[in-house]
Amino acid sequence: MLNRLLLLLSLSILCSCALPGAGPVYGVSERSASFIHVGEDSMLGLDRGSVLAVTMQAGPPAGVPFVIWSDTPNVSGHGEGSSRGASYDGELHTDDGRTIDVHAATNEGVSGTVTINKTAYNLREGSLFLVSTQGRATAVKQMDFDVKDFPIEQQQLKQIANQHPEILDFFKSTVQASESNGDQNPDR
Repeated sequence: MLNRLLLLLSLSILCSCALPGAGPVYGVSERSASFIHVGEDSMLGLDRGSVLAVTMQAGPPAGVPFVIWSDTPNVSGHGEGSSRGASYDGELHTDDGRTIDVHAATNEGVSGTVTINKTAYNLREGSLFLVSTQGRATAVKQMDFDVKDFPIEQQQLKQIANQHPEILDFFKSTVQASESNGDQNPDR
């Protein structure tokens, strides 16, 4: 009787570990949205901009997610993943014709880096990136934020910004800095 109980207990433990669909996953998923609302009280980053949500998978099913929230609505990119790792290459296109390169990579599907405009960021330090294309230099703020199910719809983004003043402050301050410096055609 004790042997049957141990066998049954062992089988139930084995079955719970071998969940269907829990094997290695390779690839890159991407969701993005651009939004433009022009008005007297419109704000770059909230009324005009884009959100790019990427998950790089190189083994573990959860993958390595990150989000880029920018004040430019022009974003494009692509990614790929395999047992050797996953990567994403994208671009933010500004109104004045500049291109801000984005590159992200993970080797093992647990951690990784995101490079924005030639500056590398460790995803262990945060996976939300606010990007402003105003002023003479591209401004980037890395935030420690749970982006697993990050929304890309504009109304939900506004709610997040209202709940997290540092997001509002970032977009407001970069616009104010640009206006006070008289940046009409920045050379970056």
